[in-house]
Amino acid sequence: MVIVCLCPYAGAQIGAVGQIRGEVRDQTGAVITGAEVRARNLDTGVTRTGVSNDSGYYLFPGIDPRVYEVQCSKAGCRTAIRPRIVAQTQQISSVDFTLTVGQAREVVTVDAREGLLKTEDANLSVVVGEKRLEEIPLPTRYVAQLTALEAGVAPLRTPQNRFEGSGFLQSHLPGN
Repeated sequence: MVIVCLCPYAGAQIGAVGQIRGEVRDQTGAVITGAEVRARNLDTGVTRTGVSNDSGYYLFPGIDPRVYEVQCSKAGCRTAIRPRIVAQTQQISSVDFTLTVGQAREVVTVDAREGLLKTEDANLSVVVGEKRLEEIPLPTRYVAQLTALEAGVAPLRTPQNRFEGSGFLQSHLPGN
């Protein structure tokens, strides 16, 4: 009986995580293998550690949706730090590093915001925060209406729904 009670909870948690991934290169653009990458949760202090592979890539799957400090280091190179990387539910945060030759004690902190162009995949998505969700009027209690918050989504015009808040939504993208 206890197993039945825990299964729905475990299933609900599967999609409630994000990813941090990236690539490590040197100043010339060559990949750096074996670079140590650390992602520290700024809320809890918990740190996950990984290593760049033969192609220079690293991945932290299953990251809690929080703010992280991501640090990359390799012997003979300056340590690079990205101080405020936001991981969101079912999103991929891409954090690439370019390491420069230098003393191991030198640290380079890059404080750059994520770009507006998402190049990891072709999905359109939006994360609606709890505060914004509470402030949005939803008189029909039809949660599919929240999809209209995403750019490129508009109500599908049919004789049945006539824009009355029911029916399906469709995407209007350039070229469609």
